[in-house]
Amino acid sequence: MASHPYLDDFVLSHPRFYKETKWLIMSQIKYKETAEKVRQGFRYFSCESAELVEAFHRQDFEAISALPFCLDDDDEPDTSAVCLDVWYTASGAAVLAQPVEYINHNPQPIAEPLLLEGDASRAILEMVRTLDQSL
Repeated sequence: MASHPYLDDFVLSHPRFYKETKWLIMSQIKYKETAEKVRQGFRYFSCESAELVEAFHRQDFEAISALPFCLDDDDEPDTSAVCLDVWYTASGAAVLAQPVEYINHNPQPIAEPLLLEGDASRAILEMVRTLDQSL
C-alpha cells in the first residue's frame, strides 16, 4: 500500500491554512483566504475501499454520495473500515477530502488528500455537507 500523508498533516503544512489557539488548550484550523473555521467531518461506507477510491480519483462526489453508507439496525449512521474524511468551510471556499481505511482499528490514508477551492469547492459543498455524518 502506498504511503499517503494524513489529511491533518497535509492541512497543517499547507500555506492556505493555519491553526488558531484559544485559551491555551483549544485550537481550530482556519482557511487563510476567508479566515473561516474548517469544519472536520466524515462518512463511513458499506463498500470495498476500492469503490470509494475509484470515485474519489475521478473527483466524482455524486458517485461517492451514491455508495452505500454504513448504517446500524435502526438506519442510523454507523462506523466501518471504509471512511471518507471531509473538511470544509461554511461558505464552501475550501473543501478537502481523503479516503481512509481502518486496519486493525488504525486509520490509514488510501489516497492523496484533495483540496478544492473557489467555484470547484462551492459546486460540491451541499454534497459534502450531506456526506458529513458528524452533523
